[in-house]
Amino acid sequence: MRLWNLPALSLLLVCSASHAQQPRPMPTFKLIMEAPITGQLDKVFYLFILEWPPDSVNPLHTHPGDEYGVVIKGAYAVRQIDGQWKTYVAGEGFRVPAGVVHEEKNTTFNTTTVHALVVEKDKKLLQPYTKP
Repeated sequence: MRLWNLPALSLLLVCSASHAQQPRPMPTFKLIMEAPITGQLDKVFYLFILEWPPDSVNPLHTHPGDEYGVVIKGAYAVRQIDGQWKTYVAGEGFRVPAGVVHEEKNTTFNTTTVHALVVEKDKKLLQPYTKP
């Protein structure tokens, strides 16, 4: 019986290692609105939807403005760098302050979130974070 267990265990470890090395899927981005801010020509409002497939992540990054959002479907988790994961479910809102390094992930089968940001004109909405 030991002869059968060792090959089976080896196969399981090889399959697990190859699965662990595959990149996790990213959410899909759909811009809903991009509009100027009245009286502030240097600011732009963005409203967008993220569709989160199973096991998807958005790795460590920052935004140049406060991020506000709501979970429309499923469950979504956010973690500020060196912090604990906080999970939000459908109907719950969340906020990430400008410049705060954070990451996000889907914690259910499929998740949909809506996000809103006000940023300076010509700034990228998302800046990937690389550890110093």
